[in-house]
Amino acid sequence: MDYDINDLLFKLGLNELKEKKELRWYYIDATEPEISGCAHARFANDGRNLIVELNHHFKNTDEFEGEIGEACDETVVLHARRIGDSQLFRISKVAFDGCEYDAEDAGMIELCCGMFYARALKINEIMIGQRYQTAISEFESAEEKVRKKQEARRRMIAKTVKAADNVVGVIVPFRPRSDAPLQRI
Repeated sequence: MDYDINDLLFKLGLNELKEKKELRWYYIDATEPEISGCAHARFANDGRNLIVELNHHFKNTDEFEGEIGEACDETVVLHARRIGDSQLFRISKVAFDGCEYDAEDAGMIELCCGMFYARALKINEIMIGQRYQTAISEFESAEEKVRKKQEARRRMIAKTVKAADNVVGVIVPFRPRSDAPLQRI
């Protein structure tokens, strides 16, 4: 099946791929490394081939999709090749969730594009969430360091004031030195 590259990229949610030539989203769960996701789209062979791949390994959280906590794998693969020097690309491979489908079936291509778009968006959302949590934790740790320094400074000032209060009755007389030169202002 032949698609205009702009239409195909729009269906995949990859409008900016023409300018960037490669896009990648990924995450790895810090507590469970087997839970991860990667969506990768690129032009290869000097823009002659379009390769779109997605792998998502996660634990099921929806009781209607199967057993809660069950390990799930989602995959999407779409390959396309440019026809001559035109803007048309011919789909050569369509596969998702471990099954390869006919590259001429328009319905399967549309489904594959929609699945990639939705799953890549989910991976992107998790990735941004992780980056946000990392930034927040770094900010909170920096804020805690500042609080500790301020508290130490307050304690030191309190000790100094307390020590100054204990020094009572000391007079330091001022007497000009007789050998000091006079300064005119």
